[in-house]
Amino acid sequence: DVMRKIKFFDDNTQMFWTPQTGGGHVPGLNTLLSSFGVALGSGAFKGPFSLGGHTAQIKSGSAIARWPQGGYLYMQSMQDEGLMTLTSTRKNVEIGVLGLLDVGGLSPGRVAVFTDSSCVDNKESDLSCWWVVEGMLSYTSLAIRPSHLMAAPIHAEFKPEAFQPLPITNPEFELHLYSRAAGPAPQCHAEKRGAAPTAPSGASVAP
Repeated sequence: DVMRKIKFFDDNTQMFWTPQTGGGHVPGLNTLLSSFGVALGSGAFKGPFSLGGHTAQIKSGSAIARWPQGGYLYMQSMQDEGLMTLTSTRKNVEIGVLGLLDVGGLSPGRVAVFTDSSCVDNKESDLSCWWVVEGMLSYTSLAIRPSHLMAAPIHAEFKPEAFQPLPITNPEFELHLYSRAAGPAPQCHAEKRGAAPTAPSGASVAP
């Protein structure tokens, strides 16, 4: 609904364009995270995220919609940016913002998910969430949770009804036409190796 709301008229093509995706492609990310029992929900949220005396500014992020029992999940009240765009209604919703998870099995490891990366991934970044990134790296690389990320593990799977079902790629959109990830695999055309090309008949070669 938000994508349709923000469609625009392009002067170059003289056509209305609807964004095919916004920020991260959440259905694609959920495919990657599904084997861990982790998922992001639809919608977009913004606001300050405070934890252990630190604060980060989330400009536009998804909510964690599914997190396994035994993982660490950090909640925060955020403004529903999608609802604001569609209806001009201001509403705050408590969402999962940051999750940390120990993964066992044949390939043990650790997973960390944060709702928004815009504070560190572009030239306008204010680096306000760098402490979150450092904490995630410390956890995933060294199995150490910094003091500001200390919390008790959740005792049941986190799966709020408000974020079910999970988002899917809208079949009306044509992301596959523009994305190398969603579309067919790119073809690699290797050049045939052979003898060096010869000059055409009658041509003179400079000394």
